[in-house]
Amino acid sequence: MLKQERLVELTHNLQNVREICIGMESVELVWAENLLDRSLFLIEEMKDEQKREIRQNLF
Repeated sequence: MLKQERLVELTHNLQNVREICIGMESVELVWAENLLDRSLFLIEEMKDEQKREIRQNLF
């Protein structure tokens, strides 16, 4: 997945979570938790990718 696509998905997920949490229905909170988990995964993936790029540039 391209970096730009990840950022778009993260933005979309976080906006949805914000909107969902306003109502706070239990089913919606579970869905929000899943979106947050996916967002955290994407962030970790991006961090790992940046670390690899930095290491490659050092050598």
